Amino acid sequence: MRVGISIAIIAATAGTATPVLTINNVALVGLGGAMSGAIQSGDARGAAWGAVSALAFYGIGSYFEGAQWAKVAGEGASGVAKTGLNFGGYASKVLAHGVTGGALQHLQGGKFGSGFMSAGITQAASGYLDIIDHSNPDFSTQRVVAAAVLGGTVSDLTGGKFGHGAVTAAFSRAFNDEVGRSRGKKERVLSRGEI
Repeated sequence: MRVGISIAIIAATAGTATPVLTINNVALVGLGGAMSGAIQSGDARGAAWGAVSALAFYGIGSYFEGAQWAKVAGEGASGVAKTGLNFGGYASKVLAHGVTGGALQHLQGGKFGSGFMSAGITQAASGYLDIIDHSNPDFSTQRVVAAAVLGGTVSDLTGGKFGHGAVTAAFSRAFNDEVGRSRGKKERVLSRGEI
């Protein structure tokens, strides 16, 4: 039950922290992560780790949104695994997620390998997770839940806890890929002069 509520909070807060990297968005991401961590763990330590986790994945997403070296050249190019990234960018983003997920798991007393695999594999599948709710170009709770199920399953299969992998993958998807989708929408709207 706590895992489900944590994932719902992740989706709700990430869905509002979308347009650009600002102090307000960083605060909202941190607060959302803290609330999710507190509910899952039941204590202030869990709240702190939730905030750190959310901010770490938000930082990775913010970096790769602007990393031109990582993107495939050409309008409409799909890139590796439908991510829009070239091979170096794709491998770097998957590795960044894996190392972050593993480090966060290890620092909280879990297994580095399970966290690494759960966050890394979920990120590696991000282009395919985009197929879910494909008619929605903006933030999608359905994709966050699918990522949570995938991350939890990978964590369980690699000796970790399903709940830890599910929440880590939800953080990763919501505060990275989904926020990035909304960030891209805001940039498209601004470039057309609709605001």
